[in-house]
Amino acid sequence: LADIFNIVPTAPLLRRRFTSIDPRSKYLLSNSVAYIPKAFVEANPAILDERNEPWPGGTLHQLSTVGIEIMKMVDEVSARMPSKAEAEEWDLPSGIPLLFCRRLSYDRDDTLIEISDAWYPADRTELRFVTPLKPWPNVPQKRRK
Repeated sequence: LADIFNIVPTAPLLRRRFTSIDPRSKYLLSNSVAYIPKAFVEANPAILDERNEPWPGGTLHQLSTVGIEIMKMVDEVSARMPSKAEAEEWDLPSGIPLLFCRRLSYDRDDTLIEISDAWYPADRTELRFVTPLKPWPNVPQKRRK
C-alpha cells in the first residue's frame, strides 16, 4: 500500500472494513476494506473515531470536511475461484468465482487519497459500466425527428 500511495512504509493508515449481508437470505453480499493515509484526515478527529460510522454522506463527505474533493475513481475488476474457506464464508455453490474490485480515488491534484478493496460473489453481483462521451468538435449533429 505504501508503494501505491507513494508514502513511507511506516506512515499510518486509516483502515475501515465494511460488510453487507442480504437481510432476507442472510448471504454475504460484499466485503471490503478501505485505506486512507491518516495524514490526509487527521485535521478532523471525528473521522478517526469509528463510533461516528456510518457517517452521513460517507467517505466523500468526510473528506470534504478536511478540504479534499474526490474527482476521479478508477475501478479495477478481476475474478478468481475462491479458496475452500472463502467458498464456505460466502456460501458459494461449486464453480462460482469471487469478483475483486480495487477502487483508487484521486483528488483534483491527481493525488491518490483512498484505496478500497472489495470482494463480491459472482452469483449475486451485477456490474454496470456507464461511459459518458463528449461530442467530437466540428462534427455536425444529426437532428432526430
